[in-house]
Amino acid sequence: MAFAKLSTCLMIATSIVIGLSSQRNSFSEPIQLENLFSLTCTLVIENVDVTNIEVTSEFLALSNASDIWVYRIDDWEIPQWHFTEHTENVNDLAFTSDGKKLASGSSDTSVLVRDVETGEVLIRLQDAAHSDIWSISFSLDNTILATGSSRYRNTGAIRLWDIIEGVEIATLQENVNNSDNVVLFSSAGVLASVETHSYKIVMRNVNPIQETARLVGHRHVITSLAFNKDGGVLASGSWDETIRLWDVESGENIAVLSDHNDQVNTVTFVPNQDILISGSGY
Repeated sequence: MAFAKLSTCLMIATSIVIGLSSQRNSFSEPIQLENLFSLTCTLVIENVDVTNIEVTSEFLALSNASDIWVYRIDDWEIPQWHFTEHTENVNDLAFTSDGKKLASGSSDTSVLVRDVETGEVLIRLQDAAHSDIWSISFSLDNTILATGSSRYRNTGAIRLWDIIEGVEIATLQENVNNSDNVVLFSSAGVLASVETHSYKIVMRNVNPIQETARLVGHRHVITSLAFNKDGGVLASGSWDETIRLWDVESGENIAVLSDHNDQVNTVTFVPNQDILISGSGY
């Protein structure tokens, strides 16, 4: 039996470190998780290992292999939806900022965008190179979806999609060696993506499309990105066992957090707070 535990902030990791920031470039010593959050409920799904979790104020979405479950926050008895349209592993989930649509990226080389209330598949996006979709992110206005694909089968790429029309509008990065590309939009509309083979983060504006900076400092694969509440600070986690904080406007590396003693797999900011949570383990 596998357990999906739900608290104020969600994390699946061997080790969890939290840092508090009162200033933009200063993080205090790590503090214990239990000092900030208390467990509010436990959701138990038999024989399921949870691989992705996304939350809005109304819904919780989680995935295992090719299956996706959506629960209402105020009703944990049965899932609102159980989606099985993907034919291979679901690698990432993303809600629109208004919480009305849920996108899922899969190793079946597709992205499905659904209406959360009705469960209807609104759009199906197919990677042009038939590559695994590993990362997805909506722009703040919910009109553009960024996808990062892998070269495990074919050419990897960062692609932008018009969600209204359901068509690809740009390919930003292609032929990326051994790439599980991470993509993330900030609240200010900046797109961050990872060049896996070079351990660099590329920052771009998307309207018009223009590269603004390359962030260099990590010494191993970058696994996760997170923007703070105003989009001014970017956190990146890496297999080099560090977390780096970057000033988005200048591209400056403003802090290196070295509290983990294993590869960092995930980083996230608590919504509307300067609290960074990171998870590590192998």
